[in-house]
Amino acid sequence: MAQYYKQPSITESRVNVFLGWEAFNPKGNVAPGRMDQNLCGRLWRQHDRSAVNISVASTTRPVTRPDRATLKSHKYRPAGVGETFGPTFSTHLFRVEIKVPESMDGLPVHLLWDSNSEAMVISEDGLPLQGLVGGDSWCRRADFPLFPDRHNSVAKRGDVVRLYIEIACNGLFGEGRGGQIEPPDLNKYYKLEECCIAVFDPVAWGLIHDVTLLAGLAKHLPEGPRRANALNVANQVVNAVDVGDRETYDAGRKIAAQFLSKKNGEAQSTVYSMLHSHIDLAWLWPMAATPSKGARTFSTHLRLMELYPDCIFVQSQAQLYEWVKDQYPLLWDQICKRVKEGRFVPVGGTWVEMDCNIPSGESLVRQFLLGQNFFKKNFGSICKEFWLPDTFGYAAQLPQIMQGCGIDYFMTQKLSWNLFNKFPHSSFVWEGLDGTRVLAHMPPSDTYNAQAFPEEVMRSTNKNKDSGVISDAIMLVGHGDGGGGASPAMVESMRRMRDVDGVPRVKFSTPFEYFKNLEAKQEDLPRWVGELYFELHRGTYTTQAKTKLENRQSEILLQDAEMLSSLALLTASSAGEDFDYPISKLTQCWKLVLKNCFHDTLPGSCIAEVYRETAEDYAKVRYQCMEAFRIALQYIKANCDAIYKFTRGAKRLKTEVTNGHNGNGSDICDLHGLMICRGNMNNLQSDLRVIETCVAMKLATTSLVWQECVVGEQKSLLQKESNSGTRRVLLATHDTPGGFGAILEPRFLTKSSSEAIRTVQVSAKAKADGRMVYILENGVVTAEICETGVMDNLRLLGQDKPTREALTQKNGGNRLVVYDDVSQFWCGWDTEVYSFEKQQPIGSAVSCKIVETGPLRVALHVKYPPTKAGSTIEQCITLRAGSSRIDFRTEVDWKESRKILRVLFDTQVRSDYASYESQFGYVKRPTTFNHSWEIAKFEVVGHRFCDISEPGFGVALLNDCKYGYSVRDSTMRLSLLRASKSPDDTADIGKHFMTYAILPHWQSFPCHEVVNEATDLNCPPEFYECPSVGQIPSSMALTFEMQTDSSLEATLDTAVISAVKKSERDSNALVVRMYESMGARGRAVLRCPADYIIQRAQVCNMLDETVPSSDSRLEEVQNGEFVKSVLLEFQPFEIRSVALFFGELRN
Repeated sequence: MAQYYKQPSITESRVNVFLGWEAFNPKGNVAPGRMDQNLCGRLWRQHDRSAVNISVASTTRPVTRPDRATLKSHKYRPAGVGETFGPTFSTHLFRVEIKVPESMDGLPVHLLWDSNSEAMVISEDGLPLQGLVGGDSWCRRADFPLFPDRHNSVAKRGDVVRLYIEIACNGLFGEGRGGQIEPPDLNKYYKLEECCIAVFDPVAWGLIHDVTLLAGLAKHLPEGPRRANALNVANQVVNAVDVGDRETYDAGRKIAAQFLSKKNGEAQSTVYSMLHSHIDLAWLWPMAATPSKGARTFSTHLRLMELYPDCIFVQSQAQLYEWVKDQYPLLWDQICKRVKEGRFVPVGGTWVEMDCNIPSGESLVRQFLLGQNFFKKNFGSICKEFWLPDTFGYAAQLPQIMQGCGIDYFMTQKLSWNLFNKFPHSSFVWEGLDGTRVLAHMPPSDTYNAQAFPEEVMRSTNKNKDSGVISDAIMLVGHGDGGGGASPAMVESMRRMRDVDGVPRVKFSTPFEYFKNLEAKQEDLPRWVGELYFELHRGTYTTQAKTKLENRQSEILLQDAEMLSSLALLTASSAGEDFDYPISKLTQCWKLVLKNCFHDTLPGSCIAEVYRETAEDYAKVRYQCMEAFRIALQYIKANCDAIYKFTRGAKRLKTEVTNGHNGNGSDICDLHGLMICRGNMNNLQSDLRVIETCVAMKLATTSLVWQECVVGEQKSLLQKESNSGTRRVLLATHDTPGGFGAILEPRFLTKSSSEAIRTVQVSAKAKADGRMVYILENGVVTAEICETGVMDNLRLLGQDKPTREALTQKNGGNRLVVYDDVSQFWCGWDTEVYSFEKQQPIGSAVSCKIVETGPLRVALHVKYPPTKAGSTIEQCITLRAGSSRIDFRTEVDWKESRKILRVLFDTQVRSDYASYESQFGYVKRPTTFNHSWEIAKFEVVGHRFCDISEPGFGVALLNDCKYGYSVRDSTMRLSLLRASKSPDDTADIGKHFMTYAILPHWQSFPCHEVVNEATDLNCPPEFYECPSVGQIPSSMALTFEMQTDSSLEATLDTAVISAVKKSERDSNALVVRMYESMGARGRAVLRCPADYIIQRAQVCNMLDETVPSSDSRLEEVQNGEFVKSVLLEFQPFEIRSVALFFGELRN
């Protein structure tokens, strides 16, 4: 035997040349002219192009629901190798006819196809058979076995095979112009590089995987004899094999087997391996391209299951399954069969793998509700593990939502990307905002796209941060993001590592099996409490502002449509009538909203084409919600007299300032209608609420206190713009109850009772330095706005306490600043900590004038000079009667590049922490930069408000469509707009409308005023004029309301209603979802609309399934034989759902 020269690097290189591939790609590292030197060049022989006849039909979009008829119906023309097809994101359907020549009789024959793009093989019957990926991509898969159902896949001479191949003119990761995440080249054409049949060599295939594993072990085993021996054995195989002589291959395999057959000891850890493909529903390609990505990926794994009976594939996202079910019915049938076998495993439980920063709490619940409904209906069971490998942060309430939807386990990966601090755990117990705990695992292989390389398997043990408790781990194998999934090479690699000395045992498994094993160790696992903050991609709180605005508005629209439809349904049921609750239409709307909550879409990290799709979706949601709202509103209006009669006038409101008359019969007016409420209107500084609305009545002779609107119309989600004959005005309600629902004949303030408020005033005066200052005041607060647009002073006036200054005199508030926003890596994703170092304040206002002077609101219009890039900003700064909230209605025409616009308020509040609204509650984060964990949170996500408080006083910064906050020391910043250039180089360019507000308050946070004012800013009460309602003699509330009641020992006043909707489980029940918003504990009363026929109440989970009464912590408060109210116990930040079963009107 020849002497072995101990030069490891040279030997490694020799072995790699012998193999001829990189990352399982035969085109990976060898020039075509040298393929005869290596094993990869011997995988295929007898290439025959003449045996394949192809023709092509160009299509505008992927073929859906393919069958024989539709596939044949296209007009085909002859095509051949060398032709190009395009442009980008177009599809082309090829008809392929293959006749096996005599020379290939009895041999395994494959079709080789390389269109330098994604492609899918489809049978004559329309069944997707396998996905293909061409070009030089590391995800390349360019062969298809023609006879997989035969033993050894052998062909017979004269066999004729007819197939269709659909190519998608894009790569697996889109087609970035000059870089993967750059905007796409929309005019690229793709060359058909290869189309032939060839004989596959299974012996060469086996040998190449043996040697590949040896080479990997020689590089990644720990230093020692076993590692050295692996390289020596690989070298021996090279010496024993003549690449040009197949007769020598078996000898090489026997040498390799002597090494690979040595087994592990009992103490070796286990890697629970599963095939997987993380599929982005939209990213560097439009969402319309994703259903076919799903079909390609799913069909590929179904073929792998035929080749390898032991492999298991896991896949999340109900939306993806639904697309495949609707568009590829034959493929769907095969998926269902494999699911029953337990080899195709649905995971996740959600509609999509969603963003967890931006969506509301109710939106997160609906992700699980619709997802679990789909999995239960189609596969017979719900998912037990939440599957979210790739998203940009994890909300603190997720553990409670997960458990409320039947999920106990959580798998993620993205935290391994943290830029500042390494996340300290691999397996841990995650405790949410309310104390709910779930088991969590983050695969230590540090990827959800593993390729089954030895180094990934070794890393699963060596990088396991909790190996002292449990050294086993999950490994997810398969190409992801753009789909594709696992390849035969990956499966071959995993099978060889099932039990090899020195390597963790690789076991094909399911997530559930792993988590049951982990569950036995949970008492010893570390615990992480609160949100899982992701130390990267903070720009996604702000990028694509219009999409974030549309998402928030859609969430409110759906909430309103469900609420009013529920009231109409309850009205009809109580009156013994029918109302067609639009559950199907509203569910479809939720699906559109949830689909666009995908973790690249809503965060803003997709190409421009995606946002054209989302705009169409949101328009559909708006239309359907407004239709549902209109129909329900008409029903309630038409039946208001009947409502009054069958409720026997219950819940009458006091009439001293009521609409229509006062206590002595004077001040008669003709304004009648219905007001929609979305939350508490109590617990505020004032009982007065100013409402902006459109009315048709003649205001000149009315007795109401009113004011013509001059400033731009406030966002009104449901009410149409004023028509001819109507006027947009401000009205005021007084002592109107809070709640979630509708109030018939609300009480508006009349002139005879106007002493109930102090009117708001505005004035202008010159300061000593010659500058003009504008003073807005209403008896609650006084604000001074300098002619530059900066708020110099903001004073909260105390009746029994000293006036408190909210802002510093040095910097004040409403300072608009443009910062440089150049990211290190991911332009659309990231804003960096150093962005604060380079800034340019917006110049002093060029005009400032008073446009409204009361009595209900004052307004100041401010216009700023253009920036260097030509961006313009205008504002209306408004103050209403009775409120300490000052609104900044802002219009921006944005023309920047790689900049970020923020507004600053420098407060006179000292606190080490600020509070940010999150889903179903709030989280506290440091305002200090003491160490890297705090510095990493230089930009954080918040929903409708951020608050900084000290004992007895606080300042809140509110918004109606923004999410990126930064609070350092006492300075509050809100990010308004970014101007990223990839993957969408037009992101956020154009006009934007937004409102932010500053709210000083006496109570330190947590306090009702901040929550309620944030609700009022985002979804204020809306009034709908309706003369027919005037037959009701006094106001009547058709609302669900959270109340206190000392007689019932119900003193908790921090519970909030999140949704009122029809139950998914019982057609005769409504579900009311509530949550405790401020971290308090106690009992609260859910008051139902008075005297509606509620037969019983029962606690349900977030899937609308009722739970045993012994676990309910619920008491019914009866009104005769029917339920009047429900008494509920709440733990801090607890989310509770109650099913209300309704019936017909009593005799």
